[in-house]
Amino acid sequence: MIEEPSLQTLIDIANHPTLSQRLTEVIIDLHGYRTGGLGFDAEPSRSLYVAGYAPRDLLIATGQARDMLVEAFSKLPSLETIGLRDYDANGRVRDGERARWRSYGATFAGDNGVTLVNPDQEFPLLLQALGLAGAKPKSIEVFLRRNHISLNSFNVLSNRMAPVVIPVLSNLRTLMLSITSETLYGTSPENPT
Repeated sequence: MIEEPSLQTLIDIANHPTLSQRLTEVIIDLHGYRTGGLGFDAEPSRSLYVAGYAPRDLLIATGQARDMLVEAFSKLPSLETIGLRDYDANGRVRDGERARWRSYGATFAGDNGVTLVNPDQEFPLLLQALGLAGAKPKSIEVFLRRNHISLNSFNVLSNRMAPVVIPVLSNLRTLMLSITSETLYGTSPENPT
């Protein structure tokens, strides 16, 4: 998740002499710790911030999330696939028959302590971080079941981002995007304009 404990764990893996060489895939989950403005909705999430972790919005606004991703991606030479997801999954065999896959960090807050966030920030953030890190993954996969990417997510080839993002995109062999008519045309079947 784009939350400090998850990003720090990714950095820790990137700094590990063996794990950093073997990690080939990083999936970013679109869940974030639930906060209610200046207060906190969920006690588990509140305890994370009381422990000194910066709120997600602050990580993104200050560039700390980008910097943490750049630090991690620059130390993962075998990175081939970057993914963006907005769902948990059942049935990962290695975890047991009834295990449910969740991103690292979601279990800290429990089911009531996480909420979905908008992918329009995460997709450009990932592309920029990959470019600044000099990472050249072969595949980017965006699979969304509860959200959709808007056209704003694709404004990555303008101004200062283009020189950073173009090398990432030019190296791709696979770009898998879950898009809707709303993404392409600004409309949805329920609300055509």
